Amino acid sequence: MDNILSAVEASKKLNISSQTVKRWIKDGKLKGYQSEENGKWYADSDDSTFTQHLIDNCTPDVEYLKAEIERLHGVIERRDCQNESMSQQIDHLTQVVAMSQKNIGALTEQLDDSRQMIEDMRFRSWWRRIFRR
Repeated sequence: MDNILSAVEASKKLNISSQTVKRWIKDGKLKGYQSEENGKWYADSDDSTFTQHLIDNCTPDVEYLKAEIERLHGVIERRDCQNESMSQQIDHLTQVVAMSQKNIGALTEQLDDSRQMIEDMRFRSWWRRIFRR
């Protein structure tokens, strides 16, 4: 009994509506029957036509796949452009950071020189500061 599926189960496997399953059984495209007890429709999943319909419905559309591949190539190209742009921005920012560090070093050196001059001036007498002796 594993090979007997309800119309709903068969429709899910075949990716079609249960009405189509019932119509195919009526038309002889699928082996199956309508139960006299409950009026439900059943399909024979071991039947070769069921298997062929299953294969046909599972076979991907080649044109769709080609279009999807092209779309994904476009996505990859856009991402590559974004990556290149980000790489250039990172290079630029790295240069800015290096320049900033160089400027900070120079300013730190000037600050140290100014501090040293202030220290030197503290120890000089006022008349030496005036007459620079």
